[in-house]
Amino acid sequence: MSQFSGFMSFNFLDNEHVGNAIGDLGRDLESAIEYETGAKFQIFLGTKHLNWGDDWKRKLTDALGSSMLFVPVITPRYFNSHGDLGCRAELALAIEMENSIGCELIFPIIFKKTASLFSDYESDPLKKYIKGRQWLEWNDFKYDNRASRLKALSEHAVTVAAKIGAIRAAREKAQSIKCNDAAEDTSDVVDQKVDELVAAMKRVLHAELPVDLYEIGSIFSVEYSKFGTVQIAFLGVNGPDCARELASMVELRKEVSKISWVKECFVYMKTDTKWTKDRMSEEAKMLLDMW
Repeated sequence: MSQFSGFMSFNFLDNEHVGNAIGDLGRDLESAIEYETGAKFQIFLGTKHLNWGDDWKRKLTDALGSSMLFVPVITPRYFNSHGDLGCRAELALAIEMENSIGCELIFPIIFKKTASLFSDYESDPLKKYIKGRQWLEWNDFKYDNRASRLKALSEHAVTVAAKIGAIRAAREKAQSIKCNDAAEDTSDVVDQKVDELVAAMKRVLHAELPVDLYEIGSIFSVEYSKFGTVQIAFLGVNGPDCARELASMVELRKEVSKISWVKECFVYMKTDTKWTKDRMSEEAKMLLDMW
C-alpha cells in the first residue's frame, strides 16, 4: 500500500476547466505543510498519482485509507460526482474515518462558491456536513498573485500542522485493537468486544495522573483471539522502569480479565517505542493542559 499523508478530493472536469489550478493548489498546500512541519508530506492527487494501466479504484482506496488529512476542494460539480469512487463517495468515506477515530481530519477548501452551492443542504447530508465545518474560501485568493496565494495557504497549513500529531495518534489508536481471527465473528460481535475492551482500559487511571490509560495513550496495541486470549502492549509515560507504570499494568490486566469472554490477559511493556504526548487524546490534553 502506498503511504500518502493527505488526500485531495476534487472534480477532474472542474480542474481541467481551470487549467489544473486545483492540482497546483494541492502541490502548493503540500509544500506549505512541509515548510511548517519540516517533514515530508505527500498529498495524493489523482491527476499526478494515477497512471495509465493503474488499478485506479484500489489506488484511490489505499491512498485515502492511509491519509491523515482529507481536503475536499468544493466546486459546484463536486457534489454531482457520483459513482463507486466519485467525490461524494470519497467524502462519505472520509467522514466515516473521521468519526471512527474521533479526531478532525477533513479540511475543506471552497474553490468556487455560488449562491446555490448549499441551497439544498438540509436534504443532502454531505453538503450539510461541509456547511457545518470551518473552511478556507479560495474565492478570496485564487485571482491574487502567487505570493498572496502562498501566504493564505501557509496560514491554513499552520492549522493543519498543529493537528497532524493528534490525527496520527488518533488513527494509530483506532487501529490498535485487532482480532486475530475476526472472520470467526460477525462485525457486530467484533464491535461489541472492542467496545468492552476500550471500556475496561478506560476504567484504569494512570498511577500519577488523573487520566485513564486509554486516553493518555499508554495502550500501544491490543490483540485478542476467539479463544478469549488478550495481549496488550503497554507504553509507560515515565519509561519502562517506573514502578508505578508496572502497577498500572497489573491493574489493567485485572480490569480486562473481568470481561466475560476473556479467559487470559497478558500485558507487556513495549520497550522499543517511546510514549509522546501526541498519543494523548484531545480530552486528556485539555484536562492536563498539555498541548
